Amino acid sequence: MKPPEGGIWNVPVDPAYQQHDPNTDIAKILDLFDAAFCYLLLSIEKTWQVQPGSTIRDDLVNKNIWGLMESILKPLAKWLVQTPAKAEDPNGPTVGPRFEFYHFETGPGGIPKALNQLQDLTKSISGTGFSGWNKVKSAIDDMASIEGI
Repeated sequence: MKPPEGGIWNVPVDPAYQQHDPNTDIAKILDLFDAAFCYLLLSIEKTWQVQPGSTIRDDLVNKNIWGLMESILKPLAKWLVQTPAKAEDPNGPTVGPRFEFYHFETGPGGIPKALNQLQDLTKSISGTGFSGWNKVKSAIDDMASIEGI
């Protein structure tokens, strides 16, 4: 789908206030976007805690940070800004990404299981109207599992 004339999508001023049934494709993709965005922030934070030049730091930058921005957040955001917020109003406002905080659960000993939860959220959008599912799943599968995130 091409952007509307003028190149500006009709997204709401604050997409966070839009309410969507949690069982809809839109809600599942919004949750995945929010989780991926928060995982990006965790990866950036972890990058500054790791010794420069280390394999872990390289993985954080190349697999996590780059992968999240280019192969996960970008296609999800594109889908969201092109998707009408209400099916009955295809020319009305679109959904738009929320950039909301996503709370990742912790496992035994308080160790975060963020990557596992991100993988589970990715599985939940299989079969939705999102055509980039395989690309997103592949990028998440390629991400580095880093202790502490």
